[in-house]
Parts: sequence; structure tokens; C-alpha cells
Amino acid sequence: MTMPERHGNIESIEISSILKDLDVEIGTDIHMGDFDVLGWQLAAKIRDKNSDGYKNHGCLFRPNYERGILIYSLIQKKGLVNILEIGFGRGYVTACAATAIHSKGLMGSVTTVDPYHDEQKLNQFKSALNPAVANMVNITPVQKTSNDFFNDLSPDTRFDLIFIDGDHRYEAVANDYQNAIKFIDRGYIIMDDYHMPTKVDKDIDVANFVDTLSSDVDRKLVLTDRLLFNDDRGRNADSLDYGMVLMPIGDINDEQ
Repeated sequence: MTMPERHGNIESIEISSILKDLDVEIGTDIHMGDFDVLGWQLAAKIRDKNSDGYKNHGCLFRPNYERGILIYSLIQKKGLVNILEIGFGRGYVTACAATAIHSKGLMGSVTTVDPYHDEQKLNQFKSALNPAVANMVNITPVQKTSNDFFNDLSPDTRFDLIFIDGDHRYEAVANDYQNAIKFIDRGYIIMDDYHMPTKVDKDIDVANFVDTLSSDVDRKLVLTDRLLFNDDRGRNADSLDYGMVLMPIGDINDEQ
């Protein structure tokens, strides 16, 4: 098939504005240090020793910890309790989602689907998570492809938030979205790694799919990645050409 072109015609908004709209106050509603603690164990990365970043800024960096803050805040302020994640990574977003449900004092579930779940990563995840969170929130790792997972779901299953961050190739992204939309009536679909035409990485085709959606599909590009945390690269939102696509479903954004 011919890959659709990216055009990048999407409204963008900084995560700080999203938090303001949700009435989330840093230092009161969320504590940045909590995300640093989880991120240190489940998301932090080491720069290549020969890179300019390593030489000029340091060895470790925070790769988009703000994605966890976005999802945590949506869960907290909207009372979302049934979360689906496609693509586990090392479990940072899973931990943020489960912690948000626990902090809200609600019973809930986080299902994380990844064909490459392995015991070492899951054990590291469990050791990083507050035991009280694990006792209250049902966290279910599913070792399947996302297609197999969706095919096995009861048609009556519904989620409040679906985070798509699995296979980023075009057909996989399209399948994940088209499957996800069947299992959510009210809430949010979030798709990570939307890249503007100026940012080209192999097999990152999220924008190629999102840009084919009808204008009737409500969506915004949330600019994250070291905008709330200090950025050792010295970049700001104006220089970011990637982000997370936030899609409200149903009347979730109506005043409550």
C-alpha cells in the first residue's frame, strides 16, 4: 500500500494548558517528585557515551515523563477507572495510571497488552509500585498482540481511557485505533508519538494515520516531553515537533 502523507494540520496545546483546563495545580494536586521516582525506575534512559547530550548535559535523562502526568491527571479529574494500555515498555504509564486510580480512592483496573511482556520487566515494575496501589487496583498484563487481545474481548467490554503506544507502523496504528473505538463510549483515546513532517523516524507512522481521520474526529496534539521538568537540552514547546494525540470520546469534556 502507498503510505499516506503527513500534513501536520493538527491543533497543538502544551501540557501546562491541559492541566490548567483540568484545574490541576502542580505542587497541590500532583507532586513532580512522585513522577520522578516512578520514572527513575521505569522510564529513565542513559545517553550514549559519545553523544553531545552525554558530554554536555549528563548521562541520564527523563524521556517524556509528562505522558504519565497527562494520564494521571485525566484519570484523577475525570474519575476514569477502566484503563487499557497497548504497549507496556517498562511500565511507567501503567504505574501512573494505577497510582491515579488509587489516589482517587476508587476501585479500578489497568490492562496492559504487549506481546513482549517478560518476567524481568514485570518484576521490576512490581518492585517500583506502591504495594497499596497493587492491592487496590487490578493490574493485568496480557501477553498478546493487540489484534488478538481485541478479537478475544467480549463485545460488551468498555474502557474509560485507551492509551495506544504499541507497534507504530501504519497498519498496526490503524488497526489499534479502529479496534479501540469499538470499546469506548465515553473517555479518551491517546496515541503517542505523533511526529510532524519535520521529524522523521523509521517506522513511526502515527501521524500518517491520524492525519487521514475525518475533521469530525476531535483531536489535539499535546506537547509534552520535558516541558514541566527542566529540560537540559534548553528546548521549549516552540521547538517540539512531536507529541501525544488526545481524542475525547463522547461528552467527557462537558462540564460536570
